[in-house]
Amino acid sequence: MNRTALLLAPFFFAAACDLPQGEHGHDHGPAAVEEEDRRPGLSFTVYADGLELFMELPALVVGQDSPLIAHFTDARNPEGFVWVTEGKVTATLRHTDGTEEVFSVDKLLRNGIFKPIVTPKRPGEAELILRLDGPVSGTVSIGKVRVY
Repeated sequence: MNRTALLLAPFFFAAACDLPQGEHGHDHGPAAVEEEDRRPGLSFTVYADGLELFMELPALVVGQDSPLIAHFTDARNPEGFVWVTEGKVTATLRHTDGTEEVFSVDKLLRNGIFKPIVTPKRPGEAELILRLDGPVSGTVSIGKVRVY
């Protein structure tokens, strides 16, 4: 079994178990809504277009919301890196056949941090691209990611 399958195995096992709590030998916690996301976490730091992007997200799975915690910093400021304080972020999954899935958010979670929610519709390999539009603008490609 490959490493990715091993990392995702607990996630898929938990999702497959749909018996009521306590009736099958173990408890799933106080409520399914409060259950911790068991997908492996991913993180990236990329410099492009005068921007620094540090981003964390859970592994991408078809039909599941994946919040991208995207920390944007303006690296062009001569006095040092400065948080981006306004703008819109568009996250694009560009599949190998050229089709795209687009997700956007037009407000910050807090200074420098945007949280677009990506809910992929197709499995496979895709390029993940984030576009920041506002007083500070730029495009950052994360590169190839796997959608499970």
